[in-house]
Amino acid sequence: MYNKVQTDLKFVEREKEVLKFWADNNIFKKSIDSKKKVQLTHSMMDHQLPMVNHTLDT
Repeated sequence: MYNKVQTDLKFVEREKEVLKFWADNNIFKKSIDSKKKVQLTHSMMDHQLPMVNHTLDT
């Protein structure tokens, strides 16, 4: 039913590969630059009133 999970995942090596990919492709800089281009928007959810507790104390 389920595929067996590998037990030799070598997390440190995998993490180093991810960090190298991010460095080689300037991922962090691209993420910062992409946020500079986005215009700020508002929605009705930004102006919600606080929740009111409507329980009766008896």
